[in-house]
Amino acid sequence: MAKSGGYTGQILHVDLSAGASRSEPLAPHLRQEFLGGGCINARLAGDLIPPGAAALSPDNALLFGSGPFVGTLIPGSGKSNVTYRSPLTGWLGSSGGGHLGMLKFAGYDHLVVKGRAERPSVLLIRDDRVELRDATHLWGKDTFETAEALWDEEGGDLMVMAIGPAGENLLANAGIVVDQCTAYARGGSGAVMGSKNLKAIAVRGTKGIAVSDPARFASLVDEAFGQFRAQPALDEWRRAGTLISLDVMTKLGVIPARNFRETASAEAKDDFSLDAFLRDFKQGDVACMGCPVGCKHYIRPKTGAHAGEGVTVGCMNSVVQSLGNYCGIRNWDDVVSLARTCNRMGIDWYDFADMYAFVAELQEKGLVGVDRTDGLDFRTGSGDTAARMLEKMIRREGLGEAFAQGLRGVVGRLGFASSAVEVKGMGVMLDPRAVLSCDAFSQIVNPRGGHGSMVSFTMLGGDPEKMRARTRKFAEKNGFPPDATERVTQGPIGYNVARLTKWVEDFSYAMDGLGVCTFAMYQRIDTRVWVDLYRALTGLELTAADLLRAGERGLNAKRAFNLREGATRADDRAPPKFVDEALAVAGGVRPPLGKEAAEFLVDEYYDERGWSPEGPIRSEKRAELAVTF
Repeated sequence: MAKSGGYTGQILHVDLSAGASRSEPLAPHLRQEFLGGGCINARLAGDLIPPGAAALSPDNALLFGSGPFVGTLIPGSGKSNVTYRSPLTGWLGSSGGGHLGMLKFAGYDHLVVKGRAERPSVLLIRDDRVELRDATHLWGKDTFETAEALWDEEGGDLMVMAIGPAGENLLANAGIVVDQCTAYARGGSGAVMGSKNLKAIAVRGTKGIAVSDPARFASLVDEAFGQFRAQPALDEWRRAGTLISLDVMTKLGVIPARNFRETASAEAKDDFSLDAFLRDFKQGDVACMGCPVGCKHYIRPKTGAHAGEGVTVGCMNSVVQSLGNYCGIRNWDDVVSLARTCNRMGIDWYDFADMYAFVAELQEKGLVGVDRTDGLDFRTGSGDTAARMLEKMIRREGLGEAFAQGLRGVVGRLGFASSAVEVKGMGVMLDPRAVLSCDAFSQIVNPRGGHGSMVSFTMLGGDPEKMRARTRKFAEKNGFPPDATERVTQGPIGYNVARLTKWVEDFSYAMDGLGVCTFAMYQRIDTRVWVDLYRALTGLELTAADLLRAGERGLNAKRAFNLREGATRADDRAPPKFVDEALAVAGGVRPPLGKEAAEFLVDEYYDERGWSPEGPIRSEKRAELAVTF
């Protein structure tokens, strides 16, 4: 295609089996219909991953993509995506990160990796030069060691995406760590990379990003930064990162504990004092490409057994939630140490913590003894026990073999499936009984499994009439059709969660297609600014409705892939615990969703999406969205 601003116009295909590569023009209709990033990745997956291809087979593809905004001066424009068939869920997996812009500078919007190398290898990309290098000497090293070795051997200006021992050993929850500081964590992308004998991908690009209308673009970038800087909590975001919300999430009972039997207590907040973290652990800030916040933390404990050992953590709130509250661990030293191990080994800490909490519940109820858990007592809240279990999982030893397969693997070994809190095999992170938010409900219907599409304004709930007003503002800001606005603002909590989730997901996917972070500070920038930036950057037309439609296409492309592989409505069901059991909260309990209500929510969501009640995408909707595979 003719090169336009923002896009490089090229897809790089690498066949590891043949040791060959080729570039292909990015088809104009993909750019027009799906924007870029994860949305185009989802559409390409339908063509490039053959029906029935196993997740760990050479036929599976790793599709990396960065949208048109990535590599520019637009605030928050660092987000990229990797898409693949997931070994954890069996469906189409995807994960996002903020450090793939170097691929754009090398001249590629997307990278597609298929096949399997004969021996451990590194894919080295320097602009138009693409080659495979032997990586036998790197096999067995962790992600940090691998990056350091490649920087020493090939130059410190490379972006390095690496797997650790978890990926090498094909753990279903293994991730890919980029430049030691961010991860494609959820869904098992690291295992797919390991199955291909691909230890790392190292990229260095020297090409620029073209801008169609530089003067207009510069003016709009200034406008976006103006709206960004006007946010009152900006300085606190920079200081605390995602820990900014820990206090309020704990107070409102949003953070689960004890395998989703209760919510984290006020004491848990005290155990994880922000002041103590900033004083004794945080040493600096790390930002994704194009981000003026830097909400990642560079952590180097000042005291204790791991004093002086550095690690970068992208979302510290998720560390406290998972490795802290899920595992029953109540101190900074242990959770930081466990996060360091997960990053270096290449492990999704949410999935590990969901499995850990599940086993702890079985032990607390006397359903499983330590004789079935390799002598480990998961009830103690011990960081040492969690560290030992991580090691067993990485080595696939004893109970670690089951952990290496994900929650369904642990259920297969220990039983008691009704206590496992997962969707499509992926452990969840939020509880819809606590707050019936779009974030919590999206976990149930999300094509990739138990992880919501974005952090939405509904996450913490609130007064129904205030939430109704916020929902209407969100709808009007993003150009919802009037009839859709009326539908999503109905209901006793101020919004129809199932119907609103459809539109929140579409917005999230659209931002992913552009390459923009969806944290709150970027959601507050006017959608009109994003649309105008796209037009000034690319020289192509776009409306707010087009933006949402591209996001809708991206999600439906994932849905179409899963349907092709056998997915049904039964895969969009809430965990039994959410449906049948009450949730203990401070001062009382919250009722279960109930089977009828849970099924009605899915009915409402399917209807808003234009899907049939059984789950398939209606033929007219497929044609409308150009999702025809």
